[in-house]
Amino acid sequence: IKMLADRAEYRHTGSTFLIFDENDDGLPDLLLGDVDYPAPALLINSGTVGEAVMGSYTFNWPAYDIPIDLLSFPLPALIDLNNSGRKDLVVTTFDPGFIKSQNYENIWYYEDTNTAGAPEFKLKTKSFLQDEMLDFGAGAAPLFFDYNGDGLLDLLIGNFGYLDTSYYDAGLNLNCKYRGQLALLENCGAPTNPQFKLTNRNFADLPSYFPVGERPYAIIPATADLDNDGDMDLLLGNAKGTLIFLENIGSPNQPAQFILKEQNYQNISVGKFSAPQLIDLTGNGLPDLVIGKRNGTISFYQNTGTAEKPVFSFVTDSLGGVDVRNPNLSYYGYCVPHFFKDSIGKTHLFAGSEFGEIFYYTDIDNNLDGQFTLVMKNYLWIDEGLRSTVALANLNNDEYIDMIVGNFSGGLSFFSGTKAPPDGLSKNQLPEINIRLYPNPAKDFIIISIEETATAKFNSVRLLDFMGKELNLNTKSSSAELYLNIEKIPVGVYILLIDVLHHNNILFTKPIKFIKT
Repeated sequence: IKMLADRAEYRHTGSTFLIFDENDDGLPDLLLGDVDYPAPALLINSGTVGEAVMGSYTFNWPAYDIPIDLLSFPLPALIDLNNSGRKDLVVTTFDPGFIKSQNYENIWYYEDTNTAGAPEFKLKTKSFLQDEMLDFGAGAAPLFFDYNGDGLLDLLIGNFGYLDTSYYDAGLNLNCKYRGQLALLENCGAPTNPQFKLTNRNFADLPSYFPVGERPYAIIPATADLDNDGDMDLLLGNAKGTLIFLENIGSPNQPAQFILKEQNYQNISVGKFSAPQLIDLTGNGLPDLVIGKRNGTISFYQNTGTAEKPVFSFVTDSLGGVDVRNPNLSYYGYCVPHFFKDSIGKTHLFAGSEFGEIFYYTDIDNNLDGQFTLVMKNYLWIDEGLRSTVALANLNNDEYIDMIVGNFSGGLSFFSGTKAPPDGLSKNQLPEINIRLYPNPAKDFIIISIEETATAKFNSVRLLDFMGKELNLNTKSSSAELYLNIEKIPVGVYILLIDVLHHNNILFTKPIKFIKT
């Protein structure tokens, strides 16, 4: 409280509000959240119906249960979640910053256990909805490898991190430190029917090797047998731009057991936010090292050592001319490369990026000194959020390649291969179809148009609100445009799911957000 009082001169507009009658006296009280702070203030109204006077307050609410303590900027809302006829309390973080918030167990659900009168909120869970999904805090970087030697591909997930510690600086501004971890999802299914189960959220216990507040974060895993002992070892990229080496001391075809071997592997550093992959690009049977970087490019280190003792020698800091930046929006690119060899040995590159686009390159084999060919800068229009990461594998032993995409929200998306694998892809099969929506924001109507009308046409359009509810549409169409009457829908933010049918009968879905004023 003293800290807040000392900060009184720094006035700002960063607040959240919930108005409700906390003590059932007929007067509206106020629950007030503040930027950078974990506990909202409950202000009790001691005035009248016509004139509110906040006569008392507390930062320890609900004191009769577990008080709200949620970094940062708690946002409360009243929703009847159990159909009891009484509204329950949900509190989550509202800070828009990437690195200034609790990002796991940050949706607190308080049930109103009273049947009449004033509410009495009891904390039921700190991870409402999150406990029913895969949520790895901030960031998710998937890697396929057979963890236990059973012939099934498991998933190892690196992340940007979970909140580790926080402090206030001299200006009373909140600073947060994060710890990166590895999560293990074991494949408990069958060769044709994979089923993944989260068995360890802190696999290999990486944070235990580092002091609190100095733990590595932005973890990107890569795997290969680096000592020729028959099992897979790990290299971990991180925010410092170095590589952490975890050696597998387990036996071949047994569950992997990783221990920290080197904190700065071979003194390799690429500046900031290293994203490694180990893959034989030179064809000599030894894994080479490629590292994506914050600046959007890829560094290449050729393995000039042996199977027992690899030596990664620097070749170039701009492999293939790859650059995943969007210079109109950012100086950075946060390139996360995934080179992939198809069934005939042809190499492809899928690269995640800062704004979520997946860049697809070919013409890689025997061209390490040249320029790779950019086929698509937004592969299949996949848009799963910022800081995309990619992993490819044939998970169900069919003829098609499947894809897992991670994002900065800490989630994963699965895309099942249904067409020809990457060696059959071409520019004609994967067209860049440009869809325009205007005006945006809009009040009465919006128009959607396809520029490539000779090769594509509208199939369907669906309108969703931000709760996921589908709304009825009043549409008029021509061959080139759709006219949507939005006059009667409430003011707010909406998503249009636009299905476009290409001339080769491939159906694409394009989500577009618009604002109704």
